[in-house]
Amino acid sequence: MAGTAIRVAPRSLVEFAYRYSDYGHIKTRSGTLRNVRGGSNNPVKDVDGTKARLRSHGLYLGFRQEF
Repeated sequence: MAGTAIRVAPRSLVEFAYRYSDYGHIKTRSGTLRNVRGGSNNPVKDVDGTKARLRSHGLYLGFRQEF
């Protein structure tokens, strides 16, 4: 995480920050998928497993008041 704060008044600051998180890889197994929407007609499908990287980027804005 990296960020900065800008003083907007003698005891008030506005903060801007960026955060990057990398949680590695996630996997699912192959199997059967059932659609639960659509009433009594719930189609069933066979699906392959998946693998993907799980990461996130975030921008944050904050306000700090000093007492």
